[in-house]
Amino acid sequence: MKNIITYLVIYFCNCLLSYGQVNIDSLKRIWYNPSRQDTIRLNAIDYMIKESYLYSQPDSAFYFAQQQYDFAKSKGLLGQMAEASNTQGISLMYQGKYDLANEYYLRSLQLHEKIENQTGIANTLNGIGNNFKDQGDFDKALRYYNKSLSIREQLNDKKGISASLNNIGVIYYKRGEYDKALDYHNRSLALKKEVGNKKGMAYSFINMGVNYFEQGNYVNAIDYYRRGLSLVEEIGDYRAMSSTLNNIALIYVNQGDYKNALEYHKQSLIIKEKMGDKKGIIASLNNIGLLYKELNNYKKAFDYLFRSLTLSKEIGEKEGTATALNNIGNVYHDQADYEKAKEYYEQSLAQMKEIGEKGKITKILKDIGENYNSLGDYSKAIMYSERALNQAQQITNIVETKEAAYALYQSYRAIGRPEKALKMLELYQANKDSIDSDKNQREVIRQEYKSAYEKKALADSLAFEKEKLIKDTSIQIRDAQLEKSKILQIALYGLLALTLIFLGFVYNRYRVTQQQKQIIAQQNEDIITAMEELKQSKTQYKALFASLPDALLVIDDDDKGLIKDCNEVAVHLLDKKSKKELLGQSYFGYTTKSENDTKNPFKIKNRNKKEEPTILTSSFETQILLNHRTLPVLVSMCTMKIQGQRQIFALLRDISEIKTYQQELETSKTDLENTLAKLQDTLNELKQSKAQLDEANKSLEEKVIARTRELEIANKKLIELDKSKSQFLKIISHEIRTPLNGIIGSLSLLKDSLLSEEAASLLDILDQSTRRLDDFSKKALDISLINVYQKDILNFEQVKVKELINEVVRKIDFEKNEKQVDFKTHFDTTVEAITVDSKYISKSLYHILHNAIKFSPEKGTIAVLVENDTSYLMIKIKDEGVGFAKDFTINDNVTFNNKNHIDDDPGLGLYLANQIINIHDGIMENGNNNKKGAFVKISLPLQYKESDFTS
Repeated sequence: MKNIITYLVIYFCNCLLSYGQVNIDSLKRIWYNPSRQDTIRLNAIDYMIKESYLYSQPDSAFYFAQQQYDFAKSKGLLGQMAEASNTQGISLMYQGKYDLANEYYLRSLQLHEKIENQTGIANTLNGIGNNFKDQGDFDKALRYYNKSLSIREQLNDKKGISASLNNIGVIYYKRGEYDKALDYHNRSLALKKEVGNKKGMAYSFINMGVNYFEQGNYVNAIDYYRRGLSLVEEIGDYRAMSSTLNNIALIYVNQGDYKNALEYHKQSLIIKEKMGDKKGIIASLNNIGLLYKELNNYKKAFDYLFRSLTLSKEIGEKEGTATALNNIGNVYHDQADYEKAKEYYEQSLAQMKEIGEKGKITKILKDIGENYNSLGDYSKAIMYSERALNQAQQITNIVETKEAAYALYQSYRAIGRPEKALKMLELYQANKDSIDSDKNQREVIRQEYKSAYEKKALADSLAFEKEKLIKDTSIQIRDAQLEKSKILQIALYGLLALTLIFLGFVYNRYRVTQQQKQIIAQQNEDIITAMEELKQSKTQYKALFASLPDALLVIDDDDKGLIKDCNEVAVHLLDKKSKKELLGQSYFGYTTKSENDTKNPFKIKNRNKKEEPTILTSSFETQILLNHRTLPVLVSMCTMKIQGQRQIFALLRDISEIKTYQQELETSKTDLENTLAKLQDTLNELKQSKAQLDEANKSLEEKVIARTRELEIANKKLIELDKSKSQFLKIISHEIRTPLNGIIGSLSLLKDSLLSEEAASLLDILDQSTRRLDDFSKKALDISLINVYQKDILNFEQVKVKELINEVVRKIDFEKNEKQVDFKTHFDTTVEAITVDSKYISKSLYHILHNAIKFSPEKGTIAVLVENDTSYLMIKIKDEGVGFAKDFTINDNVTFNNKNHIDDDPGLGLYLANQIINIHDGIMENGNNNKKGAFVKISLPLQYKESDFTS
């Protein structure tokens, strides 16, 4: 009995290791056993929390960590109290309870400082940095990461240093400082290679791929994803697998292959849901929602995006909330519900500003600009798109630079600013060419399908990566432990086998945490203790015997092979109603002929005849014979010599489900191979289509170049003609004004003479006509000067806004009083002064007000509203007149006469006003009020380039 118990314990430990995971029940028994040493109990619960609960069940992890803390406190073990507090901080952070998490981190830090544990201090500082990073406070996160890095460098802790460098790289990525991020990731990668940290290397490769992807460098992105994927598959890291699936999907998105991208994102979501990774689930839901938007399935898009928004708010994930809000706005924009889109965009921008992630802020600003274009509010569209463009250029994001430039091109084209529209179109085309160039496309395709394993020809496509990921992920998640069990059970038993198993255990657990050596030693001590206890207790032996998850038979080692003992699992497996029915039967009655002849350990020749216990082992797959069927099983047998008599312990496991699953896998493999062949055919067709498209593009480019040259020649001629026209107007204006001065002077003298009533009336008519002609000559002169000299005629100076407006209103007092028009001026602006040419701006405002008075009814009201945003000062003048015609736009007219405003005035006033605003880099718009009357709105920039100023 003594030896039976010993070998059963050895066998039980082997089964425990074969599952490749922590035996929670075993660790719980150690923790709840008060006879164990305090440190052994505390290390057992610490190991159990971190390996089994922390990342999948953070609430349970917090509960057990509190037990660990309370027990350590009662024993005065400050180090264990610090570890428990740090674990509680991590669990709260994963639940989105950031403020509470910080309290536990600080408690852990104080305890580590009290016992001067520098490694513990560095680890806790790193945890606090993670907590601030998840809240979007990147400045504080960076400060704590650097503190942790400094301590780890003093300790020469290379693994810790590499982790800190990686975390700092992530912060610079989120700030949009991609070059700095790549520098830190490269330094981290070098250290990870030095210490052989394959998991860390995989994460570094993936992080670097993400950086290159954000910069639009898909060639390097694919290359680094591939390197990371190779290591992820090797170590079986599901979290990294999920991340890589997601990243590969993004490459498909940028290639316009939304169906394949959707498949990858859904595979990623399945893994994240099994892991309980809520932040990963949020990202996947967002990505899937966007893909359904691209596929025009708006119902499913809203379903996934609102699920992402709800979960983000539930755990306090600001970045996830902002991203979901922006994506929902995009869906509403695609449905032409621009007001609803505007509402969600503004909420998204406010959230993302709190986080400070520049790359995503840039995209949201661009989306808002495009939305204002759709609403027809071009001044705001320009404001937001310019901010997006400036920020995209700062962080060298060529994708968003291209998109923002195109939005600005649409705005400037809509308001009649051809020069600026052309400049933005050229910028858009330059960045588009950079992304879509033939060389880059060929390299992306080549890298995308490059081998992760160079010796295998099938690894030349992303489709193979897809097959391998799906297959490996499914097998590893559902069957990894079983396969490990099968392999390990083939190993020899005995003292040498036990030693090798423990060495394998040490190696396997060392990769996870340095505490494993201590845990292994403690488990070894626990096993020895358990062996001693089991020798003294038959009851404990029976409990162990009955608790085994597989069928166990104890068989005589002779030609009869009678079954002497079994557990309840064996009774059910062999279709018996009770244990009595099975005992005394021959084991050979259940076996096949081949097993009896070749695999049966009873038939092993040249047995050891010594009195010492000898172990012989055998492990194989076979089928057992039942009443009406056969059942596939995995059999592990161990023969032992006990008190001079050999007995066999046979462990039987039902593998019928595994066999079925293997068949399904073979079928799936065949299907995937067929799919791969179809994909290869499609790829060949695409290559042929691309060659045809390249030829067509080349022909089109030649035509565009020729047409562009013709347009440039024509444009030069038009500019010369325009200058000639302006010069002619200038000459005509001077020639008209010279005789007019004489006429006006003569009229003034005649008015003082005694004239008949009829002569006086004719004199008034002549006076009005000459003054209108004088006014025309002045306007014509100003227009010709502006056309010829543009900004060179301006003399910029700082002018107080209120004084400028009030002065223009005073100049027009006579006309205002003559029509008894009521003026209302309202200043809703924080801007006190603006830099403009006061003379020309006053002329522009005067002509606009003059036009408003002319078409206002007597005793009407004219409102002057002054306001500002971050970039422009806006002045809006509203009257109660008949309004403009529906198809009338200031920028499309020269004389500005329309069917509602026709009289003898040639209409040069508003034309001149618009020219003045344009050379100030401003915008002039017109329209009709909701009830009656019209409005003219001018927007003047608050800042000018230094080159705009003249001496």
